[in-house]
Amino acid sequence: MRTLRLFLFGHSRGIIASAVRLGIIGPMEGQAIQYRLTDLSERVILRASLRTVDDAAMTSPLIELWQSAQDRLYSRLFQS
Repeated sequence: MRTLRLFLFGHSRGIIASAVRLGIIGPMEGQAIQYRLTDLSERVILRASLRTVDDAAMTSPLIELWQSAQDRLYSRLFQS
């Protein structure tokens, strides 16, 4: 449970810090948002703790298709 809490805290902190750096919210509002998300975070952690390794899968067919056509784009993302 500690690992899940640490991972979720770090992830949410990163997202909120991005909003602060972009000037969307202020630093005090960022802290308030993270505090308000505490109960939701605990529910997410409880739900995530019930998952097994077999549940870990992510598919994004559109992104995989777009990535395969990257070399034909006008503005390439990577030069490799």
